[in-house]
Amino acid sequence: MLTRRALILARVEDGYGVCSTTPTASQHAIAVWDLEVKPEAETLNREIYRDSLEPMATVIGRKKVGLSFKTELKSNGQSAVGSAGLMPRVGTLLRACGLVMSANAETSSGDADGWLDFSTRSESFESAAIYAYRDGILHRISGARGNCELSVKAGAYGELSFELTGLYATPVDTAVPTAAYETTLPPQAKGVDFLIDSYGPCVDELSVDLGNQINDRVCLNSSEGLAEVLITAREPKGNMNPDAVLEATGSYWASWESGAVHALDFTLGTSAGNRVQVSVPEAQYAEMGYQDQDGLLKYNIPFNCTDAGSNGYSVRLRFK
Repeated sequence: MLTRRALILARVEDGYGVCSTTPTASQHAIAVWDLEVKPEAETLNREIYRDSLEPMATVIGRKKVGLSFKTELKSNGQSAVGSAGLMPRVGTLLRACGLVMSANAETSSGDADGWLDFSTRSESFESAAIYAYRDGILHRISGARGNCELSVKAGAYGELSFELTGLYATPVDTAVPTAAYETTLPPQAKGVDFLIDSYGPCVDELSVDLGNQINDRVCLNSSEGLAEVLITAREPKGNMNPDAVLEATGSYWASWESGAVHALDFTLGTSAGNRVQVSVPEAQYAEMGYQDQDGLLKYNIPFNCTDAGSNGYSVRLRFK
């Protein structure tokens, strides 16, 4: 069996743990790498007193399955239409990570000025059905929810890293089907117009982590003792490394001292239907530090993504 012979299919569920239509390789395949499928189980020890000091066999208790992988940050060439029916496939995973999708249709057919937004939400969380193939073994994961981290480096394409957890089902022998992937290429991180409010710094790398906290809802009535995987809290954060400049040019130290919040915004891509705008309306610098990059002095700035209530979200991805 080979590591690279793998496939991920993902579909938004109708209700938690319920997907009326099986995900298919022709419509729901997502191109991934660094795939890991991690079944987890509670080990129940049997601390029985007897005439021997040797341990008794354990019992495998409550089970669930974890899943992690990376995929490209891109759209499908159609998101500028602004139709929910033309959602990029990665949208399924974003929705399973606590983001809500909203559509803004193009003004007229062919204008390509519409978009699909995915922004953080605090209730009515969705979930995903995921089929994970590992060269002939199929893991069917229902009720998947989790966390996502976005990372961008100048000159490269953006990446999304997912850590998901779902309900366990016994794996079955199934051949990996031939997949039809989205054909768009991921846009490079160049000319992205990165802004901190109205100031345009020179940043080499930036990351944004949704910071979802995942917990189990255990239940005696559930087949594995686990009723649901929940998103119970969120601590979104990020990191950036702008060039160090004088305070008169970019007042990073003053912002950190005062606890000021700043809007961060940039857009990957220039082609309608394959542009992704990343927005953090309230970024608050958590720390200030320096780093060296081939003799160039840069700042290292971890930040928190907050929302005082005026935006309704702390992080938004707009596919347009």
